Amino acid sequence: MQFSLSAEQRRLLDQMLDDSGVGQAADRIGPRTGAPDRAPLSFGQERLFLVDRLQPGSPMYVGTGALRLRGSLDPDILEHCFALLVERHEVLRTAIGESPETGEPEQRILGSDEVAVRVPVREVTHDELHRTVTELASEGFDLSRPPLLRAVLLKVSDAPEPEWTLVLSVHHIVVDGWSMGLLMAELGEAYAALSQGRTAGLPPLALQYADFAAWQRGTLEQGLLDKQLQYWRETLDGVPMVDVAADRPRPAQRSYAGGTVPLRLPASVVKGLRALTDEAQATLFMALVAGWSVVLGRWSGENDVVVGTPVAGRRRAELESTVGFFVNTLPLRVGLKPDDDFRALLRRTRDVCVDAYAHQDVSFERIVAEVPAERDVSGQTTLARHWLVLHNTPPLAFSVPGLEAELLPSLVGTVRCDLSVQLAPEEDGGLDGRLEYSTELFDRDTADRLAAALTSVLTAAAETPGGMVRELPVMPREEYEQAVSTLASERAVETEHADVVAWFEAQTDRTPDATAVIADGGGDAAGAVAGETLTYAELDGRANPGGAPPRRTGRRTRGPGGRLPGAGRRSRRRRARRPEGRCRTPAARPRVPGRAPGAARRRRRAADRADRAGARQALPGPGDGRGPRGRGHRAAGPPPRERALRVQAGRRPAVHLRLDRAPEGRRAHPRRSAEPSRRDAGGVRDRRRRPRGAEGADRLRRLAVGAAAARRVRCGRGAGPPRRPP
Repeated sequence: MQFSLSAEQRRLLDQMLDDSGVGQAADRIGPRTGAPDRAPLSFGQERLFLVDRLQPGSPMYVGTGALRLRGSLDPDILEHCFALLVERHEVLRTAIGESPETGEPEQRILGSDEVAVRVPVREVTHDELHRTVTELASEGFDLSRPPLLRAVLLKVSDAPEPEWTLVLSVHHIVVDGWSMGLLMAELGEAYAALSQGRTAGLPPLALQYADFAAWQRGTLEQGLLDKQLQYWRETLDGVPMVDVAADRPRPAQRSYAGGTVPLRLPASVVKGLRALTDEAQATLFMALVAGWSVVLGRWSGENDVVVGTPVAGRRRAELESTVGFFVNTLPLRVGLKPDDDFRALLRRTRDVCVDAYAHQDVSFERIVAEVPAERDVSGQTTLARHWLVLHNTPPLAFSVPGLEAELLPSLVGTVRCDLSVQLAPEEDGGLDGRLEYSTELFDRDTADRLAAALTSVLTAAAETPGGMVRELPVMPREEYEQAVSTLASERAVETEHADVVAWFEAQTDRTPDATAVIADGGGDAAGAVAGETLTYAELDGRANPGGAPPRRTGRRTRGPGGRLPGAGRRSRRRRARRPEGRCRTPAARPRVPGRAPGAARRRRRAADRADRAGARQALPGPGDGRGPRGRGHRAAGPPPRERALRVQAGRRPAVHLRLDRAPEGRRAHPRRSAEPSRRDAGGVRDRRRRPRGAEGADRLRRLAVGAAAARRVRCGRGAGPPRRPP
C-alpha cells in the first residue's frame, strides 16, 4: 500500500523529524549566504545555458501555454498582476550570464524596479488566432535580459461575446511545469483580489530558487552525493544505444522540430493495468514504462533499453511553493528477457524505478558527465532518447469570478528527444495524451504506428498478463489482419532470375550507364546533394569488396566457399556496414579488428584469425584503411561525395532505384557476363545478419540494392502468405 502526503503534511513531518534530531535536518535548504544579488547556476540551469550559447535565442527550451478567457477582462489589472509575480519570485527577474570577474556562468538577480513588465494587447480574428499563437510560441529569449517570462493578450475581434486568449511563454531555465501551475494559481488569486479592490494577499516565500542552486552546489562539494553518483555509474555501465528505426538519417545539426499524434488508453485498459500493478506492488507509471520498453525493444531490436522520465525534483517540503527549474531526468534502464511474461517484466521495472527514485538527487547533467555513454552525429547523448511522462503536476487553473477560462491544447513546435509519450489522467478513469516525435527523424504515419503499438501492447498485457513478452502484439489486430490479407493477395512479379542479386546483375549488364541511385538531399554527414547520382556500373563497383570483381581476377573471395574478413571497430553500437556489398556476396565474413582505439591486441591476432578463415581478400571497415594483418595493407575507401550516397543499413534509404530497360543508344556492359550468381553451392552457410525486431520488414526495404523490388520477387521459392510479425 502506498501513501501520499500533502504539502502541509510533509512540512509537519519534516518539522517533527527536525525536532527529534532525525531526518534531513543536517542538509536542510536554507537562505544562501554571500552577495544577495549573485548566485551560482544550478546543474540544470548550467546545461540550458550551454545549449543557449550554442544556439542563442533558440525556442527549444521555451514553454508556451494559451488560455482562452471569455467575459469582462481588464488588461491593466492583468499587467499589474504579472508585475506582482515578477516582484515576488526572484528567478523571474534574474539575468543569466557569465561573471565579469571569474568568467563562470551565474545568476544575477535584479531589483523589481529594474525589470519592465508589459502585457501588450493585439487584436486578431478567429482565423488568425492559431497562427498568431504559433508564432509567439516560436520566439526565444535573451537570457541576459529579464524577465524570462512573456505574456501577450490576444483580443478576438470577431467573437460574438468578449473573448481573449492569454499566451504565456517562459524559458525553462527559470520555470518548470510544476512552477507554471503555481504561477497560474497565483495569477488568478491576484487578479481576483485586485479586480475587487482588495490587496493580493499572497503568503510570503521562505526560499527563492537561488537558495536551492547554492545548496545544490554545496552538496556536491561536500561529497554528499558520492554514493548516488556511484549507483548511476554502475547501473548505466555499458548501456547500449537504443536506435529506433527512423524514416530519415539523424542530421548532424538538429533543429528539434517536432509534431504530435494523439494517444489514449481507455478506462477498461487502465483498470486492468491497475489491478496488475496492485498485485505486483507497483504503480501505473511502472506498467506504462514496461509497455513502452517492449515497444522500443521491438522497434530497435535491443533487449536492453533506456526510458527517460522527468521527476519534479521537489522531494523537500520547503520547495513546494518555490518557482524555478527543479525538474530532473532519470534514465530508467530496463532489461527485456524473451522468456519473461509481463508480470515478471513489471516487477523488474518496479525495482528499476524504485532504485532510480532513491538516487534522484543527482542531476541528469552530472549523470551524463559521469557515464561514458555514446553520442550521436549531432553530439547529443544517447542516454535518454525516448521519454515517458505521466503528468501529476498542479493543473493550470485560472479561477476568476466573471471569467470563464479554458486551457487550449498544448503547442508542440519543438521536441528535446526522439520520442516522448505524454499522458495524463482523465475523469472517466482513462489516460489521454499524445506522442511527441522528432519530425527530422519520423513521419507522422510512423508516429501513429508507434502510438498504436503502445496501445496494443498495454491492452494485451491488461487482458493476459501471463502472456510472454515476446508474443505481445505491436500491431492492432485489425491492421495486422488487413496487412496479411493485402500482402497475401498481391501477385508476385514473375522473373527469370534466381534472386534480387541476379536481377540487379542482369540490369547492370543491360544498362551500365543508366542512373541507379538518386540522392534526395537527406543524406548523412558526408554531405550528399539532392540530385546526386550513381550509375549501375558505379554501384556495382562499390558492391564488389576491395574494388576488383572476383570473376575478373579469378580469386575465390566471393561466392560459395570464399572468405571475406572485414576490418572494423568493435563497438556496442552496430555501426553502418555496406549493405550493397553484403547483398552481393554470400561469402562468410569473419570479423577482423581494424584500427580502433584499444584494438592493438586484437589486431595482433588478426593474422591468425584470417589464416584460420582462409581469407583471400580484406574488406576495409568504416574509417579504416588497414587490411586483415594491420600492416602495409592500406586500401582506399570511397571518395567523400560517393560515401555521402551510401545507404546505411537499418535506415530508410534516401534513394530511388530504377530497374528498367536500356535507353536507346546505350550498350550493354562489355566486361560482365549475364551468368547468374551461384549461392551456397559449396555448402557454405550465408551468415548475413537478419534485421531484428517488429520492423524487420521495414529494415529489409532499406537495403541498397533491389529495395524497391525485393518484396515482390519470388527468389526461386513459393510466395506463401506473410508471417505474422513478432
